[in-house]
Amino acid sequence: MLSYQHKYHAGNHADVFKHLALIALLSKFNRKSKPYFYLDTHAGAGQYALSSQGEHQDTYAFTQLSFEHASEVLQGYKAIIEQYKNANKYPGSPALAISMAREQDKFHFNELASEIYRELKYFVHRAGSTHQRNGFEVLKGLMPPKPNRGMVLIDPPYENADEYDEVSNAVEDALKKWPNGTFAIWYPVLSSTRVNRKTKALEKTPKAGLAEKMLLNLSQRLEQPILVAQFGFCNEDSNIGMYASGLCIVNPPYELDETLNTILMILDSEVSENGAKGSRVYWLNEPK
Repeated sequence: MLSYQHKYHAGNHADVFKHLALIALLSKFNRKSKPYFYLDTHAGAGQYALSSQGEHQDTYAFTQLSFEHASEVLQGYKAIIEQYKNANKYPGSPALAISMAREQDKFHFNELASEIYRELKYFVHRAGSTHQRNGFEVLKGLMPPKPNRGMVLIDPPYENADEYDEVSNAVEDALKKWPNGTFAIWYPVLSSTRVNRKTKALEKTPKAGLAEKMLLNLSQRLEQPILVAQFGFCNEDSNIGMYASGLCIVNPPYELDETLNTILMILDSEVSENGAKGSRVYWLNEPK
């Protein structure tokens, strides 16, 4: 699990969508003066060097955004991006969250990998609490949180197939102690087949469909409203592993669906490739 690092995906299409959605979520919480709790279970380092593109040569999808839209969320994202670009950096989810944190709020960031945790701890400094544990263990240990209002961002690597079940189990257990908590679960959408890099043969993608099964599992096991927003960066292709990504949001804030629809319209027009049609927002469990 520790071989996965957020820096290899920093700024790609899935990252940009996740970050815009995170800003939208935190903006909803900031509308009220009441303090709130925030936890990032798989935080990464906090910021990344723009000169290091990791495994992707075209990773920086954020550079394709024109920022001409009047969207409050997009303009907020632009302001944060510009601050970090001046230092040749790109902000990760901890940086975005910290930029929106208020003095009365309680923010927590967790990272298991030792080297990355040291970077995270230095980056967060006094802006929040840091933890170096398994993300699901931290979630369990902080339930129920104080203050009782807030959200959790769950963005695991999904390197092992059983992590999808771990997410479902962890969220279900957390909701037993914190039934009104908001949980934003990021997930990848993988092509059903892939070309083997060594043999060049077409084969089934081992973890394809597991995210969809996780969503169904959550829908069947939870009574809370569940909103799903999915960004289709391109059309399914055997030469592309992750062609879309999504956020499954349990107990979403009021009118978040409308905000995410606007975000996806912008991403579809400026970031999507080859006329991809996979973006959508829908209720997995309707509000009662």
